[in-house]
Parts: sequence; structure tokens; C-alpha cells
Amino acid sequence: LSAAHMTVNVSTSPKAAVVIETRPSAAIVPLVLHFSAVLGPDWPLVIYTSAENFGSFSTSAALLRHQRSGRIVVRPLADGVFFPNWNSVSDFLTTDWLWRDLAPAEHVLLFQTDSILCGASVRRVEDFFEYDLIGAPIHPAWGAGFNGGLSLRRRSTVLRVLEEWEWAKNPHPRPEDQWFFARMRDLEDREIEEGVEGGIKLPSVEIARTFAVETIDYPNPLGLHQPTRFIQNHMLSLDEWCPEYRLATTDRINE
Repeated sequence: LSAAHMTVNVSTSPKAAVVIETRPSAAIVPLVLHFSAVLGPDWPLVIYTSAENFGSFSTSAALLRHQRSGRIVVRPLADGVFFPNWNSVSDFLTTDWLWRDLAPAEHVLLFQTDSILCGASVRRVEDFFEYDLIGAPIHPAWGAGFNGGLSLRRRSTVLRVLEEWEWAKNPHPRPEDQWFFARMRDLEDREIEEGVEGGIKLPSVEIARTFAVETIDYPNPLGLHQPTRFIQNHMLSLDEWCPEYRLATTDRINE
């Protein structure tokens, strides 16, 4: 297909949505199509998967149409990368391979198959581009920061963290989303001390919960992570606000 027919090009876009999924799953196709529809035609969406799983993304006519237009791109993970447990996901996201592969996108929306964007929302992901990291705020009982399962990250800041800190030498706090939050908070504190203006910017809990909800509720967020796991008593309002939450999967990688 000629470049003239492409609506968006991941190799030049300043933003990209990303899902990493190595498990064969029929559920991912409608989920990815939904994300693409809510994000809009100027968002490339990249699916990273294993070479063995490539075939599962070549049977849907709707998905193939989006691949031809450049809106959805399927890319192979590096040889030998697989995810037997959550630690392996953290190990992968705290190396620079993914973040360098996503160049030149500066704003990366990372989502897992157990998350969803709500089509009824007045907000757009772009409304949160001022932040270096934002996701559903984590309840203090579970840790600190923002959940990575549906999160927006500034790629250059992620690389700054990885240049200065090595996860393997000090993987605390776990998992990777809390680690990145803690390291960005370290950078933010240092910049404030040095009088650096326009540096790292992290949102308040109040702002983060308008972006996404997991363990801290908000009536009409832009997105949801693990909607059926944490807020069962709010299922009625979910049916009204974000009925597409049913597209989010409930199967999880082993803890």
C-alpha cells in the first residue's frame, strides 16, 4: 500500500498506543478495534506479539483493514521474550528495548487486555499529555503511584529513568509501574531542589482518577483497568457509563 493511502504512520507519529500480548486470544481483536475507534484515526496502535502468534492477527477482515491503513501495526517481540509471570513483564518494561523500538512516539499509551477506554467520555487521552506518567491511582493499601495496565507515559522520561537506574540492581518498589513512579518522583524532587522549571510533571490522585479507575473509584473516568476485579459493587454504574467494559478480559498472567 502506498504511503498516500495511509491515514497514520507509526514511524513518524508523536503518539502511539501499545499492547503486548503473546497468548492466543479471540478477545484481543474486538478490544484492539475498540481502542482504535475511541483513540481516533491519528493514533497508530502497535500490537507486540511472539512470532508464533502472528497468525492470530491475520484472520480478521476489520483488523486487516486497519493494518492496511497503518492504524494498527503488528510487531514481533525480540527472540526469546515471553511472559510466564508478572515479574517477567516488569523485567521487560524496565529494559529499553520497547521504548527505543517505539521511537519517535513521545506519548505512549500502554494498555493490557484487561483494560478499556470508555467511548462516552468527554475526555481524550491527549488531554493528559502534559504528564510524564499517568494511570489509575493505586490505593495506598496496594502501594503508591499509578497502575501501568492502562497508562500514558512520556517515552523520553522513561528512557531518562532507565539511563540512571537499573531495575535488576534495585527492583523496589515492585512492580514496574510503582518503580517508574518512584524513580520519576526522585527526578521531580531533584529538579525542584535544583530550581529546574518545566521538568517532570506527575498528576494528583484527583486528576489521575479522571484518567482511569482501578482501586479508587470515580463516576465517569476515561478508562478502566480490571473493572470486574475491584469494583463489583459499582457494576450498575459501569453498565450505564462504560458498557464496553465487557470487552476487557478477566484472564490474568500468573502472579
